[in-house]
Amino acid sequence: MKKIALLILPLLLLGTGCNSTPGSDNPPDPPPKPKVELTFSPTNPVVKVGKTLQITTTNYSGLLTWSSDSTTIASVDNNGLVTGVSAGSTYLHAWNSVDNVEGSLSLTVEQEHTDYKAVNDPSPEAIEVSISTLINKSSSDTTHLYRIKGIVEQNTYSTKGVFDISDASGYIEVYGCGSTKSSIQKNGNTYSYVEQKSYGSLDGKIHAGDEVIIEGIYTIYQSWKNIKEFQGYVVGYTPMGKSIPSIPYPGSDTYSGNYYNNVDLSVSGNTLMSNLQTKMFETHDFSKMTYNGLYSGYSKTGETSGSYYKCFYTGKTYSKSNTNREHVWAQSLSIPYPGSQEQLWGETGGGCDLHHIRPTYKNVNSTRSSLQFGSLFGYKSSTIDTTYGSPIKYTETTWEVPDKIKGDVARIVLYTYMHYNSGFSGIEQRQYTGGLCLYCLVVATNVNQAMKILKYWNAIDPVDDIEKQRNEGAFNVQGNRNPFIDYPTLVDRL
Repeated sequence: MKKIALLILPLLLLGTGCNSTPGSDNPPDPPPKPKVELTFSPTNPVVKVGKTLQITTTNYSGLLTWSSDSTTIASVDNNGLVTGVSAGSTYLHAWNSVDNVEGSLSLTVEQEHTDYKAVNDPSPEAIEVSISTLINKSSSDTTHLYRIKGIVEQNTYSTKGVFDISDASGYIEVYGCGSTKSSIQKNGNTYSYVEQKSYGSLDGKIHAGDEVIIEGIYTIYQSWKNIKEFQGYVVGYTPMGKSIPSIPYPGSDTYSGNYYNNVDLSVSGNTLMSNLQTKMFETHDFSKMTYNGLYSGYSKTGETSGSYYKCFYTGKTYSKSNTNREHVWAQSLSIPYPGSQEQLWGETGGGCDLHHIRPTYKNVNSTRSSLQFGSLFGYKSSTIDTTYGSPIKYTETTWEVPDKIKGDVARIVLYTYMHYNSGFSGIEQRQYTGGLCLYCLVVATNVNQAMKILKYWNAIDPVDDIEKQRNEGAFNVQGNRNPFIDYPTLVDRL
């Protein structure tokens, strides 16, 4: 009997393997983990050559593997510590294959600039003050010569010597900045400004991001919205200007439908815009949407939650009574050239296009008003909280949206420009088209500069599922699509 028992035991052991069989008690292999797209802080990192910057993930705390597309521009270790190697732009990638998480972001490396450029000797009569000291004054002050130091934020007009400047206390517009002391004259105890406008960014001297020292007088123009200005001349500056880098769209086109089958997408520039414009007017059924019908249209584009509407700029939801229909291309800026009063948008055409008009909290809509889109630098204190991980920043002239929707804005603007600008040779319906000045909407001095900013915004904020849903919903309502959502790489060829 013992021999028989010993023979049976190995046979029993052979039937107890590790593999699961039908009817066994072993659990099946777990399903793969769903893919998670990493988010980063900062969202749009900039590091100086020879300096380091720590990149962190905001939605994952596990171990990651990091890499850089170009180690000649920047290197990164597996803790996310970046070192700038040479000036330029590259992409960083992070992933963990086990947890199925991955993500990429654009990095800009800038050359360190420390050379102060003297322009004029400081005046012994000038009183050095913070910008807030000036803007808190209730009236103009021409009995004192002031000296301020700050960061150039952005050109406000395409005029030499006109820009915003900020320090940690506030910001003010510099109007007509001169290159010599002759722009300020003194008669008795009163200083006056002689318009010079010779030291602006247009002649390649001062750029957004530079640190500048200016001496001059403080003026409030009551005849023009009580605007507060500083007028004078440059003492000196440190060239730290931040240029807009040229980087290609980082992803690939994902649209696989047949909407564009009869459109030649292999061309570029105005030819591409003309081909797309023809497609828009062949397929856009303007009878399907009205200005009053936009609120019901938002339920098709995924911008409602019950009876609430999602604010495009903040990501927060609001009741209908607190929501406006926002022209992303501001209505007062739908003009053919700077200063024109010939507005294109009304309540038809581009004024009720579901690809263009976004629901927006009425207070945010009022604050945006007709401010131009642009990138701001320095110490801006005017902000609006959002759910996008960074705030809206704005001045009296410029509106910078969070990085997370910069691409959304760029693709809406480019769609609107392509569809309704009469400057292209596509087949169009004249009652809906007219001249559109792109650099009236985007802070720039010409179309090429405006396009460079939009291309950059398109690249740093790739198309997401929210945009795809919005595009599909609008297509189902009015029959046409936004090609820059379907094929975002087209933007690089404009």
